[in-house]
Amino acid sequence: MRRLPGVTQVNDWIDAVATGLCDHRREPEATAARACDALFTAATVAAVMVERGKPCPEYRAVHQRCLTGAIEFMKLLGEDTLRRHRAQTRTPLGWDELGPADAVQIAEHLTGLGEALQIALCALTTDPRLGPDLREVADVHGLPAAAVIVDSCFFIRADPAV
Repeated sequence: MRRLPGVTQVNDWIDAVATGLCDHRREPEATAARACDALFTAATVAAVMVERGKPCPEYRAVHQRCLTGAIEFMKLLGEDTLRRHRAQTRTPLGWDELGPADAVQIAEHLTGLGEALQIALCALTTDPRLGPDLREVADVHGLPAAAVIVDSCFFIRADPAV
């Protein structure tokens, strides 16, 4: 069996997590868990890009804001909830193959994840079925992190030399 290139594996993972955010038939707790998963995915990919390919401030900002947001969601949701509602994806194996040339392509996929995350988080902030603490985390930590994903990745895509 032929193995996919590392950048393809990473982009497929990002896209699968973004697709998981778009399933609106689930209870709001599941959407919150998927948002947490998306934040952690973006933080992980950004950290790898900083280490292996593109140590630019934009990827550093994505890593920091998304990791902070994911941790805040984790505190409220708990491990069981996160496991139960996690998007079923395969974590990429090709991390060591990533380099600076992959930064723009990965930023394109992260932009889509950020946009899907913004939509999901907007729904969470106004959902009366969720407790006020979870709505606040979505508003105070999640939405700003999603905006950083979209804005930073737009900048990376617009100026690949950065």
